Amino acid sequence: MEYIARLGEIVHEAAAPALLICTVLGLINCFFGLRLLKMWVSMIGFGIGMTGGYMLGMHFGNTIAIAVICALIGGILLATLAYCIYRWGIFLLCFLMGTAVCYLLIHPTSSGSFFVCLMAGAGVGALALKFVEPVIIISTSLQGGIMAGTCIGNLLHAREKGMGYALGVLFAILGILIQWLGWRRRLREEEMEENTFQEDGIDDTIEER
Repeated sequence: MEYIARLGEIVHEAAAPALLICTVLGLINCFFGLRLLKMWVSMIGFGIGMTGGYMLGMHFGNTIAIAVICALIGGILLATLAYCIYRWGIFLLCFLMGTAVCYLLIHPTSSGSFFVCLMAGAGVGALALKFVEPVIIISTSLQGGIMAGTCIGNLLHAREKGMGYALGVLFAILGILIQWLGWRRRLREEEMEENTFQEDGIDDTIEER
């Protein structure tokens, strides 16, 4: 009984730092998800590659050393692949974001409800292939905002889960607005640079004539 009580204390002590880290990561994703897109894509590819490489290494090599080497090789290869094959990485990222948002909202307790989360993630990933920036902005803001809000609610020991969700919705709305405005501003700057370049090209052509 003392061991179980001590284990519970360790888990409780570790919960606060873990929630704080998740809050920071959630806020970063909520407000800078689009800017950090390639980094997130590479990190997800690295994580999947490491997991697959470790499992293959343990299956065929049957030693920890070989499994770790295979995990590192698989992580680096898949991270590079995800970075280079941009659209594949975008689908994977949005699939995970959509699944995470659905999981945080409905808290699946059965295989059927978890399958619904996977289907929602697949739908978000498919939409991202057609509307990249808007879907990235909305999905990262929702996922990061809801995660940060629920973590803050748990850190404050809020009795009602509604407080965490309310904070999450507030963060998500602010994240969408900030990311959307920043994206539109970058588009205008790129258009202005392109128009300036075209005008300079026309002027050079006239001068040559």
